[in-house]
Amino acid sequence: KDDELTPDDIFKIFSDPLFNHVDQVLVSGGEPTCRNDLEECILAIHKALPNTKINIATNGLLNDYYIEVIDNLLRKGIPIQASTSIEGPEEIHDEIRGKGSWERVQKLVLMLKELQKIYGSELLQIGFGVVLTDKNADYIPRLAKWADELGLYYVVQWYSNSSCCSNLEQDANRNKERRVVQQLDDVRFGMLKVK
Repeated sequence: KDDELTPDDIFKIFSDPLFNHVDQVLVSGGEPTCRNDLEECILAIHKALPNTKINIATNGLLNDYYIEVIDNLLRKGIPIQASTSIEGPEEIHDEIRGKGSWERVQKLVLMLKELQKIYGSELLQIGFGVVLTDKNADYIPRLAKWADELGLYYVVQWYSNSSCCSNLEQDANRNKERRVVQQLDDVRFGMLKVK
């Protein structure tokens, strides 16, 4: 915490010619809303890279602060992609992300949809990511349908062993995951597939 990058540091980094062709920046975690200066950090990125899409991903723990930051950025005309994690229906999501987190992210999506009514989908795109595991593989088509119904974008990522997914001691069961990927060939699907 003592050596976090300041907004000035962030501006200096992204102003480097190395980043001239960056078309998207994902601000994720940890958890971005733990920073009291999140808005200033995003403004620094936008100032350095005014034509770059900025995606701010949250776990939904601090929804009011997140919405306040997004609203302030949209008022300034800065396009934002706002995203969270949704791992499946409530029981699966809460098992993976922690009890009560389903309710928080559902509230967040509704709050973001209200902002989108004000600013339009040109300025505010809303989406979620899901980590494909053997626990939620059967629910991916349902999440894809839900996303389409609400006008959300989504990204499906391969399973990873991590403390976040509570699976450090487990071996990944890839057979179920591969079956899901094959079934989703005809569905809009945000995961890179190698044939």
